Amino acid sequence: MNGRDPAQDIHEKLRQLGYLQAPDGTESARAFRENRRQLVHLAVGLGATSLAFLPAWAVIVGGLFGVLLNFLILPAIGWDRPLLRPGERYLSGFKLYPVAVLALVLIFPLPIAAAAWGILAVGDAASNWFGRRYGRVRLPWNRQKSWAGTVAFFLVALPIAGGLIQWTQWGRGWIYDEAAILVGTQLWIAGALGAGVAAVLESLPIPIDDNVTVSLGSALAMGGWWTWGSSIAF
Repeated sequence: MNGRDPAQDIHEKLRQLGYLQAPDGTESARAFRENRRQLVHLAVGLGATSLAFLPAWAVIVGGLFGVLLNFLILPAIGWDRPLLRPGERYLSGFKLYPVAVLALVLIFPLPIAAAAWGILAVGDAASNWFGRRYGRVRLPWNRQKSWAGTVAFFLVALPIAGGLIQWTQWGRGWIYDEAAILVGTQLWIAGALGAGVAAVLESLPIPIDDNVTVSLGSALAMGGWWTWGSSIAF
């Protein structure tokens, strides 16, 4: 025994990584803010699992509350500032995130909406984390993004998308007697399409916030496969 407290060691490691408090230095403080932003991104994405059990009206009410929270309540008490990047516009990613989720649940079948929400939450966080740490080789069409971040986005988002489709179909079929929209290989092809389209959209240097493009683009890809591609036999 060396007399060190394991809890203190863990606390110090998390602090050094920028998850507990901002270390000294501009770069470290920026990393801390970005880590905190991505952790919130991931935590809110856990809400996608609830679409397996909530009635449709509760899903819509929850989405409307998210928009109200991010547009009015949190800015009014100043709790939005730690999650904003320097120089962000009024319609920041922080505000557009719940708008995108609300659009998903209003437009698409809930298994597709859940998968797109999961892609948005985990794919963006994976791209950000791996890109900042291992993104030495930049994308030729966007020097602000890296191959490491884009590949990480796809590899992490694919199983999450397929898993959420399956999870949501199971929950809604068990509680509300709803039929599954995708099964077996079709389900995982949809997840791969959603993750792939989302990873490409996230990498593009376009002026539209990627919370919108990634969520709606992936949902359109998966919904399109459900409508037109799932009749293909495998």
